[in-house]
Amino acid sequence: MSRELYNGLWITEHRKGGKMQNKDSVMFSHPSFCNRTDGVCGKCYSKRLSGYRPCLAEKQEQNTRVITSAYFKPCRLNTIDDSLRWCSMGEIHNKVMYDNICRMADLNDHIHHQLWTKRAGLVTWREKPENMTLVWSATKIDYPDPFIPAGFDIGFFVYSSYDKIPTDRRTIHCRKKCEECGHCYEKGASGIVCEVLK
Repeated sequence: MSRELYNGLWITEHRKGGKMQNKDSVMFSHPSFCNRTDGVCGKCYSKRLSGYRPCLAEKQEQNTRVITSAYFKPCRLNTIDDSLRWCSMGEIHNKVMYDNICRMADLNDHIHHQLWTKRAGLVTWREKPENMTLVWSATKIDYPDPFIPAGFDIGFFVYSSYDKIPTDRRTIHCRKKCEECGHCYEKGASGIVCEVLK
């Protein structure tokens, strides 16, 4: 289910189960950066889903056009649990896009915003809003020494099996049930989150 905001962005409402049940998110299209065939990008569920659901791809494209516009106007919104995930599908395209996401977060300071990205260079050039958690997604699978890059709150790593996840007390195992865990959506969230490949 989804709804369109006054500025043309589509918000996806995850109400019927799945990893993000009872969460709201904004999805985007996949830039050329996503055309990699190795690592996490080569196993991308988001690209596969977008490929066989044309109505989904249309909304991703619309969201990308709206948020990358120099004429973008932020608007107020509410979500089911006062949080909003950016880039639930797709990826950041450019600095204008990130700046406009930050403008939405600034205007909607009653909501905690989360942004997942693999493109650190497009987000670390400016200070993030206080009500935003920046999550860096690693491109490699089975990274032996996970870390949190400068400017980010969370480092998100993917592993091919549970036994490949480093045994470090700092790591948080993603349970793939955001509503139950909620770690990445908490204000002040930080740490290293490890997920086993779908």
